[in-house]
Amino acid sequence: MEVEVYLNLKLHIPHMANLTIKKIIQSMKDVTIFTELSKIIEVEIEDFIFNNYLDSIDLYENFLINYPNSIYKENIINRLNQIEKILNEDTDS
Repeated sequence: MEVEVYLNLKLHIPHMANLTIKKIIQSMKDVTIFTELSKIIEVEIEDFIFNNYLDSIDLYENFLINYPNSIYKENIINRLNQIEKILNEDTDS
């Protein structure tokens, strides 16, 4: 499945890559480092590829709740601040 995600992203089919990521997450029975990474990838697809900022805010916040000691915590907080600026710029225009 990981190869499928990579190929779909390379072929510019992000919707298929995102669906495959969600299948991987759902199939994981044990919590591992791969669970955390796959959730980050899912959020970043929503954020950077689909520019779905409102959903990505929710996903980032849920990630921080589920993984409060994640090594990605600081980066996520920074990205949430960037998204807030983007959304504020959109409303100011």
